[in-house]
Amino acid sequence: MADFSLTNLFVVSKSNTLPTTGSTNNLTSSPAQFGIFLPDNTPATVATVGNAKYIYLAQGRNIYSANEGSKKSDLIVGANVLEWYKVTGSLTAKTQITQISFGLGTLACQQDVSITLRLDSFYIRAAYNNSLTRTVMITTPCCSCGTNPCDTLTSLQLISIHESFVTAINNDSILNQFVTAGLATDGLSFYVTGKTLQTYGQGTSTDLTNFPYQFDRMSFWTYIMEGPDLTTDYEVQNYCNSYGTATIVQRANYPQVTPAEVQQLEKDFFSYQAEYKHIFSNVNYNGEFQTYVDSTAAYNLYYIRFWEPQITGRDIGTTRKDETVCIAIPQDIAGGGEAAISSILTAFLGNIDNDTTANTTATTTYTTSTNTTTTSTTVLIP
Repeated sequence: MADFSLTNLFVVSKSNTLPTTGSTNNLTSSPAQFGIFLPDNTPATVATVGNAKYIYLAQGRNIYSANEGSKKSDLIVGANVLEWYKVTGSLTAKTQITQISFGLGTLACQQDVSITLRLDSFYIRAAYNNSLTRTVMITTPCCSCGTNPCDTLTSLQLISIHESFVTAINNDSILNQFVTAGLATDGLSFYVTGKTLQTYGQGTSTDLTNFPYQFDRMSFWTYIMEGPDLTTDYEVQNYCNSYGTATIVQRANYPQVTPAEVQQLEKDFFSYQAEYKHIFSNVNYNGEFQTYVDSTAAYNLYYIRFWEPQITGRDIGTTRKDETVCIAIPQDIAGGGEAAISSILTAFLGNIDNDTTANTTATTTYTTSTNTTTTSTTVLIP
């Protein structure tokens, strides 16, 4: 997040049912029951929450702590709320797909043609300086025109060129770790598709300080050039003389609100709801930390950011601080549990903003002039 809010996280279990009677003392600990409460410490409902002075969130603890009761948020006053929105989770992420083709008349016979892929991601930058750049080159077929000289390839020869590039990319021992190439059904183009990134040990260690969750996606730029790759300007093609077309047909995006991401949030905000504030490498020292995350669930995240409540006679002339509450709810929670939570919060806070937006592809336009002719080429940026 882009601010320094004091943040509390509540991870709701799949079997959670909102309490309807009692108080926070009655919250079950296994599973850790989550509820929304009124100023008199009774459970909130859609019917009772509308006129409440404030609400607070609470959850039973699934471990024993002698000096602490249930986990609680600060008091949320409706007039103090700054943001109230939802992020819809997804366990899967799209990988980039780029379509490459050569048209009739763009290539000559016995011509060297190169395709350069420049790949970028967090882990790639850790292994390769200035991203990973690899080039594959093929030589176009020899034209057999009998007694009539010619330098134009046939459509069948163009298909064979596409096949050659597919083979060259898939046979590159470095490129094939990150992308795979495949011929289109009609053979008139081929596709380069990014592979799913590895997670490098996430979730494989009992050491909670190992392998923090890393947002990552792999994208790549595609350059088509005449001749072999060079040691200078090897990733720049000649826009005045294009030999082929590369079009991004699917842009890579990130998975959202995965179990590993939510568990990282548990670690990040653990100290705000615990007596002991540090997480150690030795798992035996972390008796107060226990994850509530289901490793198979996709989660939706609800965010409430608000000013801390003011206390009459104490806060005059002081700087106000903001706080944030995050509620992670499994998408497959039983019995309409998410709708029940959302309905109560909406009745108190008003309509929620859905922060999920479609991934868009940015474009940039290059304009070149040759004699009196001006052309513009739009290149999609991964």
